[in-house]
Amino acid sequence: EKVEGRSLPISSNAMFTKSNVIIGINPGWRYLGLAVLNGTDLRDWRIKVVSGKTLHEKENYLSVHIAKLIDQYHLSAVALKALHASRCSQPLKALVAAIERQLNEKQVPIFRYSIGEIKNILMPEKKRSNKMMLCNVLASNYPALYQKLNREGVIKNSYYTRMFEAVACGVVCLRLRQFKS
Repeated sequence: EKVEGRSLPISSNAMFTKSNVIIGINPGWRYLGLAVLNGTDLRDWRIKVVSGKTLHEKENYLSVHIAKLIDQYHLSAVALKALHASRCSQPLKALVAAIERQLNEKQVPIFRYSIGEIKNILMPEKKRSNKMMLCNVLASNYPALYQKLNREGVIKNSYYTRMFEAVACGVVCLRLRQFKS
């Protein structure tokens, strides 16, 4: 099992309470971007390879991984990047539906955000923005992300962008939920 990412150290007495842990997920057929926020603290961020060749294999693999996340972090919510209707395949839609079913069964609230909504909330002053600008905004708020940002700038395939978008989903969810409290 290949996992790209890093966790910030968490003291042994740190408790994840149901009131403040949000997981950001950016779903993909091959890779899943994941981010864990405990309040405003970014605790974990990674790219998770989605093992399996068929939809059923991938669903089973993600089911186990999502269950581990739910058990480990006692989630208050999941922030999911919304799929673009015309830019994703039917198997990816089915995979995301399986994730949502599992979260609903565990009664974990799901909030969906499009990339446009994310950019508008995190960069309201920018009329024209792109994903690299979004990555820079996130890295300025979470300096530990600079290493991945620098790697992303060097490679042509935007591998870590999925992870940055998962972080952005979590941050947007946190901000919007704070305003509603």
